[in-house]
Amino acid sequence: MDDTTRVSRRTMLVTLAGGGTAAVAIAAPAFSNQLAQQVREAAVTNGWARQFFSLANAGFTEWRQQVGSIFLLGGGFRMKLVAVTPLSSKGKRPSSVGRSSAFIAVFDPVGNAAVPGDLIHTARHPQYGTLPIFLSAAPTAKSPRRMVAVFN
Repeated sequence: MDDTTRVSRRTMLVTLAGGGTAAVAIAAPAFSNQLAQQVREAAVTNGWARQFFSLANAGFTEWRQQVGSIFLLGGGFRMKLVAVTPLSSKGKRPSSVGRSSAFIAVFDPVGNAAVPGDLIHTARHPQYGTLPIFLSAAPTAKSPRRMVAVFN
């Protein structure tokens, strides 16, 4: 073998390192979202730590744990989270989405308030702080002022 076709150890190491770096760069987004979600779930079990997280990025389980919570909306409206229902979301989720599945958060107004629907409201949770939330009217016979928010 002559010197022009021979691969040096240095070239081989650089090539392998570059290939390994590329593989990590391709796989990292999928793992980082899973890791971030696991870290978040562990942290929010501590009530004090919740203030550093937003429900805007929370998943189904974290929202379900808040059923019964009262959210204060701009304009003085108070909404009680009465249910969190999973949504069927077929196919692979984008790597940029922090949630593992879609869900609906169901709210009923406290008192007899009529909250305007199909608007983005600023909602304040007593432990998580504020988040923007798009609420739509979803009246039922039993709850004529019911509102829902879809989280994808």
